Amino acid sequence: MFSNGRISVALGVGIATLGFAASASAASFSGVVVHKEARAHSFVIALRGGGLRAIHARRSPALGTRVTVDASALRNGTWAMQRLTRSGSANTRVRVRGTVTYVNSRQGLFVVSARGVSLLVHDRRARLRGAHIAADTTVSDGGVVTVDGSLAGDSIDAIDVQSDGQDVNGIDLEATVQAVDTAARTLTVSADDSGESGSTLVVDVPASFDIGAFSDGESLEMVASPNGDGTYTLEQVSDDGGAQTANNPGDNQGDGHGDQHASAAQVCETAQSDPNFAATHNNESFVQFWETDPNNPNNALGMCIDAMAHGTAASPSPELACHLEASDPSFAAAHSGATFAQFYNPQDPSNLNDAFGQCVNAKAQQQDGGSSDSQNSGSHDSTGGSGSDSSTTGGSGSDVSTSSGSDSGH
Repeated sequence: MFSNGRISVALGVGIATLGFAASASAASFSGVVVHKEARAHSFVIALRGGGLRAIHARRSPALGTRVTVDASALRNGTWAMQRLTRSGSANTRVRVRGTVTYVNSRQGLFVVSARGVSLLVHDRRARLRGAHIAADTTVSDGGVVTVDGSLAGDSIDAIDVQSDGQDVNGIDLEATVQAVDTAARTLTVSADDSGESGSTLVVDVPASFDIGAFSDGESLEMVASPNGDGTYTLEQVSDDGGAQTANNPGDNQGDGHGDQHASAAQVCETAQSDPNFAATHNNESFVQFWETDPNNPNNALGMCIDAMAHGTAASPSPELACHLEASDPSFAAAHSGATFAQFYNPQDPSNLNDAFGQCVNAKAQQQDGGSSDSQNSGSHDSTGGSGSDSSTTGGSGSDVSTSSGSDSGH
């Protein structure tokens, strides 16, 4: 882990505590466990629509388990589990969504990445049609995809892949360092976080980073930009070897050192402390704008982080777009006199939470070209790339709901 600008290997260390004062905000995610990453002491759940959440925990539930996780947001964009509830029967058919960061057409493999996870996918479609992935423009580096398939250990067997545009923001890479070349200023890292593919990626390290801080075997969460030749250039990096290092600001490089993309946590923390926030948000405070449930004001920061993870005001995620609509004073005038809640939840306009979930689902389906999803029950989710083809999605109900998150880890 990083320490005073250095990284030292920290493997097989349990998480001592999952309660962090710096990440008091919490959220609740419901989905299916699709992946485990031993080096990061984390597991990954797929929300409705396929959005991926990396959750640091002492122990991980079994693959395919349907769970609801109360978690606190960590500084590097991953989450620390505080409570887990198993719900429903095991599920082997899954949907995952993220950015393609590696393609091996000869072997029929590609990797889908989101914050805290780079997940290996076996493209079974290639076997069915006798064609290489290279001939399929759906799967290409930097492309945002939705993959329907089945669990195959810690990887996914793809049955169908849908293109959702390009990731135009910094791309997330979760990887283990395989080699450090201080002369060439490059990192060789695993193409997928668990190293199952046996393949590697090369990441160029700008002069503004301390390349001597990296060591073989480290689990890293990186934000990088593609170079167009299969390599990447580092923009941000944090130690992701556990919840404690993921939450330690001293374990980061990139902020103020050539970083092009501020993290969602930085954006939201800045907005939270902005004294002029209300003036630019229809006279609503940070809490009023971000928290759809007035009974849970402490979750505003978590909701902001989730919505801003892969969207911007110029290219909003479905969740961010709905926050903007909900605070728009001219919404009713543009919607035949109906308020936000009346428009999106006419059956129960008093339930703003449900209206918000319905809005996110509608926006996601618009971005997906009207596609629907029947995997998990629940509501909104933000993942994937930004831009007009952002890979954010959701559904009605509450896949991302508020929680005090005060219980101990499971």
